[in-house]
Amino acid sequence: MSTRSMEKSWFQDLARNLVALAGRPDDESAFEKLAEKLIEVECKAEALELTRAGLSRMPRGTGLSLLEARLLSEEGDAQGAWNAVGRLLEIDPQNTRGLWLKARLGRRLEKKDEAIQAARILLRLVPDHQEARVLLSEMAPEAEEEDKVAVKEGAATGRRTITTATLAEIYVKQGYLNKAVHVYRELLAAEPDNARLEQRLKELELQIAGPAPVEQTEPSESTPPEPSREERLLNVFESWLTAIRQRRSHVH
Repeated sequence: MSTRSMEKSWFQDLARNLVALAGRPDDESAFEKLAEKLIEVECKAEALELTRAGLSRMPRGTGLSLLEARLLSEEGDAQGAWNAVGRLLEIDPQNTRGLWLKARLGRRLEKKDEAIQAARILLRLVPDHQEARVLLSEMAPEAEEEDKVAVKEGAATGRRTITTATLAEIYVKQGYLNKAVHVYRELLAAEPDNARLEQRLKELELQIAGPAPVEQTEPSESTPPEPSREERLLNVFESWLTAIRQRRSHVH
């Protein structure tokens, strides 16, 4: 295929993605596909803007959250990527790609404990994830040995490795109390006479049921109003279309 034919095909694909997004502005996959097309021509800043515009419409979009974290990481904003992947894992604590990114970012940012926790959870979900095992062996050799023992015990008892009290307490430390309760309920179902598990489950259920203080802040009069979602999306389109035109003009 000639260069001109390839370019024509690329623009046709871009147009199809744009039409899809216009027709389904609340479809997460439409934002993702269009952002990926921008990344193909090194318009990463515009792809990030588009991704964030999508998140303004769908704040719990896991695909867009992961894409935001990935783009920030690739652009060297490790702290921004760390914050973004944290939001992703609040929505989906078992997102394997997010856990692996968090583990790598934690090592870069010298957040050792968080990196180790992410790697251990990932290995419980994907035991054959060799890169995570290498990272864990480098950062915490003793943790890797504990995980190997847990795998052997899980195989001997026929229980899933992921269903362990250790994992439940990791969830507690990260603030995912509902996930921890779910794990303890599974453990208690397997061991109904275990008083320690029953007591810990009750503690967590009471903690979840307790009153959660809600802080209300008065809006600042000097703060300008936020642009509407439609205005933000329009601004994103204008910026990345300009960037593509400029990039294409340098090629010809």
